[in-house]
Amino acid sequence: MKSNYYKAAVTLGVVTLGFLASYPFHTGFLGGLISSGCGAAMIGGLADWFAVTALFRRPLGIRPGRVIRTEIIPRNRDRIFSALVDMVENELLSKEVLKRQLDRYDIPQFILRYLDEHGGAADLREALQQLVKYLLSRLEPEELGRLAGDLLKQNAPDLAAAPLLGEIIEHALDKGYGDRAITFLAAEGVKLVGHPQAGRILLEVVREALTSYEGGMDRRKFVNGLIGVEPVEIVEEIQEKLREFLLQIGQDENNPVRQALKDKLGKLAGGLQHEPLLQLKVEEWKNRLLQEKIDMGRVVGGMIEARGIRTLEEYVLGGIESQAGRFMAAFRQDASHRQKLDYSVKSLLGRWIDARHSEIGELVRASLDRLSNEKLVELIEAKAGNDLQIIRINGSVVGGLAGALIYLLTFWLS
Repeated sequence: MKSNYYKAAVTLGVVTLGFLASYPFHTGFLGGLISSGCGAAMIGGLADWFAVTALFRRPLGIRPGRVIRTEIIPRNRDRIFSALVDMVENELLSKEVLKRQLDRYDIPQFILRYLDEHGGAADLREALQQLVKYLLSRLEPEELGRLAGDLLKQNAPDLAAAPLLGEIIEHALDKGYGDRAITFLAAEGVKLVGHPQAGRILLEVVREALTSYEGGMDRRKFVNGLIGVEPVEIVEEIQEKLREFLLQIGQDENNPVRQALKDKLGKLAGGLQHEPLLQLKVEEWKNRLLQEKIDMGRVVGGMIEARGIRTLEEYVLGGIESQAGRFMAAFRQDASHRQKLDYSVKSLLGRWIDARHSEIGELVRASLDRLSNEKLVELIEAKAGNDLQIIRINGSVVGGLAGALIYLLTFWLS
């Protein structure tokens, strides 16, 4: 801002000196021309200095009144903020803009990158280990024995896996294991959201999104600067909102998302028992496992043996990790699965954007409301003050030309 401020001040000083030096000779043609031009330039420069200064503060200590308006920006902060909130919420970060930005990302690739490059695999293993510990510590020995007995009575190749799996899920829900699992996963989600690595990944995504969004447009950069859009602050806000969201799921038994998850598990259990198409898919999955020469008898025997040779926790975790490894290998190779996941996640996030989009305006309003009048003036001057000083320079130049032209007209007419 100093560059144009000094230019404007020097311009005003030069025309003022020109007026004072030429005024004694204003009766002559040349002296009158210079005096008239410099006088008009001085008046134009002073008027525009007053106008520019009145935007931010009280020039010459003049209080705002009905005729002379000063401190225009501080006195109209609510209207300015409302306009900014509306512009950010409904134009710059509208639902359509956010969804277009979301479409730019390959969600499965993002997940794979997190697992491979950012320690996600280790974090996932730790979360699985904690989940297995949590659930197995609450299983009753009688239930384990009954489950093992039921499995031993069945002939694995002829086992109708889908109905049995549906019964297991239904039984788990009846015994409250669904609530326990959701509580545990929500708590682990809170830890994951607060993990430094999660913050670094979010920061990278937010910076890329802001750079793409601004796209070299000065207006967007100005608005981002004015409302204090800092990537670190955005990430902290996102993490806090996610923590609050997950805590509500984990602690409030009546939370709608929690209830929706339980309802989906209930519907899945019912579908596994009664929907032929879903049962067929499960049977195909079971047959693929059998084709991989999985010895179901050894699986059941291993569960029993685990109680004496190694902990059941280690056995179950090993089985989960083995299956997870196969699943991830297949996931990497199967583009159709990745596309389905990408579509599902983006559809879910799209519905979330539709439902929670108004919170963007609330966040912007909250950020702006924290600004004092002094800080608001400082921010706007830092972003636009240098350009506003051009008004003063233009006022002096245009005023000087107008003054000289008027003098010439009156001189010739007289």
